[in-house]
Amino acid sequence: MILFIFFFRINKDVTIVGRNPSSSDIFLDSNKNKVMISRLHARIVTEKDSKGNQTFKISDTSLNGTYVNDIKIAHSCDLQPGDTVTFGHLKGAVLAPGVLAQQPDSEFRFKVSYASN
Repeated sequence: MILFIFFFRINKDVTIVGRNPSSSDIFLDSNKNKVMISRLHARIVTEKDSKGNQTFKISDTSLNGTYVNDIKIAHSCDLQPGDTVTFGHLKGAVLAPGVLAQQPDSEFRFKVSYASN
């Protein structure tokens, strides 16, 4: 068994996730299906709430979808610690937003964690 663990620190106001290495802050490229990830797949926006706490919002800009807790997001949603974010789905182009689309073996499945500075 091979276990790969990746950590991505979000430290910009806008972080781009995608398959284009020249314009993505988080570069994802599938070994299994080259069109799973869009060139500009998603945006993660970092903001401060009214109490000064850092918040994160993810926006989908892809064909195959972005999924939070296995639900295809429509446009964007807030991210909470413990959420699971999955980028792309083999049937993503035909799945409607709000649909449960589990894929526990996805190569692009990440757990959200907030780290203190």
